[in-house]
Amino acid sequence: MEQKKIVFLGLDNAGKTSFIRAFDENYNEIQNLTPTVRIERSNIEILDVSISRWDCGGQEKFRKEYLMEESQVLTEADYVLYFIDIMAEDRYDEALGYLKDIIEAYKLTGFIPPFMICLHKADPSYIDIATVKKKMLPRWEIKDRVNRLTERLSKLLTGVSNSINLTSIYDRNSILIAFSKVLKSFTPKSELIDLVNVILVEFVKKNDLLASSIIERKSLLYTEFSVDPKSKELFSALLMNGLIFYENIQVVKRIFKMTLLIENYRVMFTSYIKNNRRYFLTIMARLESDLTKIIDEFETKYFDRICTIVD
Repeated sequence: MEQKKIVFLGLDNAGKTSFIRAFDENYNEIQNLTPTVRIERSNIEILDVSISRWDCGGQEKFRKEYLMEESQVLTEADYVLYFIDIMAEDRYDEALGYLKDIIEAYKLTGFIPPFMICLHKADPSYIDIATVKKKMLPRWEIKDRVNRLTERLSKLLTGVSNSINLTSIYDRNSILIAFSKVLKSFTPKSELIDLVNVILVEFVKKNDLLASSIIERKSLLYTEFSVDPKSKELFSALLMNGLIFYENIQVVKRIFKMTLLIENYRVMFTSYIKNNRRYFLTIMARLESDLTKIIDEFETKYFDRICTIVD
């Protein structure tokens, strides 16, 4: 089995450990988390790949240790997930400074692994459990912070393979999507994501949709396609919160489909179970589109093809 190492880095309280717990669905532990002391290692197996996760405590004294030449923390890493607490605006300079130090340390080794920057705690109604104080941030303010951080990160990460993602423990889909991108970069079986995407693109174009996505969590499959940037921006904004609502409502009432009306568009959420796997299909269409017909066509012409690839 192929072995991979992922290093989780960032300042203290940036959300590294909570990200891992949410990924593992250990939500009960999140409430009682304490600062990570030095390094906590854990292993998972996904798609025939054994992944060693190095969760590195972010206190200043530990950060200095990781950067030392004799440290084994940064060595032989296949991927670095770097966390920035989007809510802690007063620590942006410190977080970016630490990221710069890490990149410089890698430059000295002659190899810089790909970086994923997680702008974490990106939730409009973030609750600070430690102080039992609610902090409400409107979407526009989060977007403004993201834009400013992204601009600074793009300069800092010049020449480094990287991606930037908004993540939150209150939105597990955001965590799964981020990790899917990491997985895709170094596992041969990630080719299945590309194959499923080909089918998704065909489905969108033949039915004149604006956007669509498929998520299968067991294998960390996530693929999305939009016909233009405007559709993509709207669809991405609706997708994760819509899926959370769709899943939560199942607790009260089992429904096969849920449709949202957004101005001149309709967004439908539905799910399928086959071979012990649960697939979530989301589509965005124009108001006049026949969504029932489109869903029927997906079931008869596309769903089995996707299941065959995934299985």
